[in-house]
Amino acid sequence: MIASSERYAKKSKESALKPIRSTVMFQGKYKEELQKTMDIVEKAIEDESWKHFIVDSILGGNNNLKVRIDDQEQGVERIVNCMFRHHHTDERYGNIKIELVTTWLKIKSKLHIVGKFHILDRDVIKEKILKDILICVKEIR
Repeated sequence: MIASSERYAKKSKESALKPIRSTVMFQGKYKEELQKTMDIVEKAIEDESWKHFIVDSILGGNNNLKVRIDDQEQGVERIVNCMFRHHHTDERYGNIKIELVTTWLKIKSKLHIVGKFHILDRDVIKEKILKDILICVKEIR
């Protein structure tokens, strides 16, 4: 009985949220940097997507980019919503969490977590999003 309670205690300590121990705060204007990052990602999707599939439209909202893919040759019709999420502590330290939600007719929406990045790591964000959008589009076929 003691061994199982020790394992339970160890698992609960590992799964507990760890506090942010960074002492370096983000000194820039978070909203402006987020908008610049979203613009770079949008431009990259427009430029690079023709190699793999046809993008019908890209709509930018508050913290979202909706990419409508309509490629009749490959039989792909879906919407990939790229969500840039942040919390007030993320704003303070300059972090962004990126998720992709893929929707298609008669199929349940699928969530794909891209990861957590620093807002100024634009090249890393751009490459990772492009790679993961391609994975999301090919996943449901």
